[in-house]
Amino acid sequence: MDVTIRRYHAGDEAGVWQLNTQVLGYPFSYEETAVKLALLAENPEHCILIAQVDGEVVGHIHGTDYEVLYMPSYKNILALAVAKDYQHQGIGHTLLQGVEQWARTLREQLMFAWFLVKNAQKRMNFTQPVAIRERKNKLISVKNGKEKAR
Repeated sequence: MDVTIRRYHAGDEAGVWQLNTQVLGYPFSYEETAVKLALLAENPEHCILIAQVDGEVVGHIHGTDYEVLYMPSYKNILALAVAKDYQHQGIGHTLLQGVEQWARTLREQLMFAWFLVKNAQKRMNFTQPVAIRERKNKLISVKNGKEKAR
């Protein structure tokens, strides 16, 4: 299987919307998804990567800047989805590596990923090398740095 990882571009909306509704369970409309994608794709603080197999969108990841006063700049993973038929084949891990490369390009090494606990088990399998902890109904994963208790 030949997987291509690339930046989102116009024409990917239907695939992203299907992943958001079918894999992540978000009931956001196709029209609203298309508007958000167009807006965020032009914003350099966001990175939306697409995993494609034979021209079909089979995964996506959405990373963004996250700035706080008490630690260096880092990237936050807001969404990661891989189509059911393509899960457990390394696509999620490869998408995560793409956002890590984006962070490195900007000299930001630390990455956080926050997911609701009820959905986290199936979505966090790709992060085995990443430290994962549960706090206040959320899972926190930290890579290339330490997450301090607050």
